[in-house]
Parts: sequence; structure tokens; C-alpha cells
Amino acid sequence: AFLHQPLQDTGKVITEAEMETLLADYYRLHGWDERGMPK
Repeated sequence: AFLHQPLQDTGKVITEAEMETLLADYYRLHGWDERGMPK
């Protein structure tokens, strides 16, 4: 999975917890529920 591959620019790996946080923030900013569906 892409989560286990280092980022090209920095060589860092995004953890699953970080990805979940980023996705939750993305959904919230778009006014979507926790499944990514419009409210």
C-alpha cells in the first residue's frame, strides 16, 4: 500500500493514524460525514 512507501520529497512515511487524521480533516472541511458523504 502507498502508506508504507516513503514520500518522494522527504523520504518520510505517513502512518495510518496520520492518514486517518488528514482524511477526517479533509472530509470536515468539505462538509462531509465521516464516510466522505455530503451532509
